[in-house]
Amino acid sequence: MVVRRQVWMSFDIVPILPFQVLGATRRTGNGRGYRAICSSFVKFEQAKGEGSERMNAGVDIRNKCWDEAVYCFGTASVFERRSKAYKRLLQWLTFLGLAVPLAVGGIVMSFGVDLPYTAWIITVASILGLAQLILSLWSLVAKWDDMFAYSVESCSDNYRLSDLFKNLAQFENPNSPEHMNRYELLQSENRMRSGRDNQQTLSDREKRTGLRAALRQFQRTCVACKAVPMSMKPSKCDVCGNF
Repeated sequence: MVVRRQVWMSFDIVPILPFQVLGATRRTGNGRGYRAICSSFVKFEQAKGEGSERMNAGVDIRNKCWDEAVYCFGTASVFERRSKAYKRLLQWLTFLGLAVPLAVGGIVMSFGVDLPYTAWIITVASILGLAQLILSLWSLVAKWDDMFAYSVESCSDNYRLSDLFKNLAQFENPNSPEHMNRYELLQSENRMRSGRDNQQTLSDREKRTGLRAALRQFQRTCVACKAVPMSMKPSKCDVCGNF
C-alpha cells in the first residue's frame, strides 16, 4: 500500500476507489460503467489471488525438492555401506577359496610330505577349506552377488536423484511450467526407485545411519536432538544416532 501511494504521488494521480465511482455513476446515471469497473476490480483481485497461490505452490515444490534431496542422499549412503560390506565379504570368500589350497600345495611341493608340521598344516587347511565351503554355500543362498550388484545400482541412482532434486530446488523460477513438469517427472522416477528400495528391508540402524549422513551433508537439524551432525560418529540420539 505504501508503494502504491508513493507511485501515485510521484505522477500526481489520485486513486479512484469503487465507492467514488458509485457516486459518480449515480450522479450521471451511468450504472453500466460502474458495473464494468467493479467487474474489472473483482477480476484483478482474483488474478492476484491466483498469482499468490502459484507462488506458494512454487515455494512448496522447492521445499519438497530439498526434502527429497535429503532422503535420496540418506538412502544412497545406506546402500553405499551395504555395497562395501558385500564387496569385502565376496573378496574374502574368493581369497580363501584360492589361498588355502594354493598354500597347502605350495608347502607340500616345496618341502615334501615328510615335513614335521605337514599333518598340522593339512588339518588347519582342511578346517579353513570347510569354513570356506560353508560360506560359499551361504553366499549362494543369501545371494550376496545379487545384493552387491543391487546396492551399487541403488547407491548410484539415489545419489543421482539427490543431485537432480538439489538442482531443481535451486531453479530460478519455481512457478514456471518447466519447473513443474521437471518436478513431476523426477518425482515419478523417485517413486519407482523408492518402491524397489523399500523391498530391501532396511534395518532401523541403517535408517539412522543414512539420516545422519544426509543431515550432515545438507547441514540440517535433527528433529529429536536439535543438533546438526558434524561427523558420522554416532550420538545417543534415537533418531540420528545409536548405530
